[in-house]
Amino acid sequence: MKKRLSITAMFTLVLTLFGFTSQAFAYQLYEVVTSTSGNYIYVRDYPSTSTGTVIGKVYDGQVVSYRCYTTGTTVSGYFGTSNIWDKIYLGKDHAGVSIYGYVSDTYIYTGSDSGSGLPCR
Repeated sequence: MKKRLSITAMFTLVLTLFGFTSQAFAYQLYEVVTSTSGNYIYVRDYPSTSTGTVIGKVYDGQVVSYRCYTTGTTVSGYFGTSNIWDKIYLGKDHAGVSIYGYVSDTYIYTGSDSGSGLPCR
């Protein structure tokens, strides 16, 4: 299933091409989409189903704060098959340190099949 490039993703791409990589443009909100309401997907500490440790889960319909994308294990999900993984914000730990994890792009409606926004560095 082909995803469209969202207006936000196009805007971020244009800003990136011109050298603007401000944190103000780095976070976007996207919806988690599974095949059934109430289902969830695992959030991992590394973009891999075999070596990434599960650190949480996000549910169908939940809106997540997207940071960047990278490549990893190929996964088949709601939006097809891809090796793109999205880094999302999970919150802060007890010391106030931000926690991030990876979810397969095949379950996040980003509007793009090739990664949305900025690549992870």
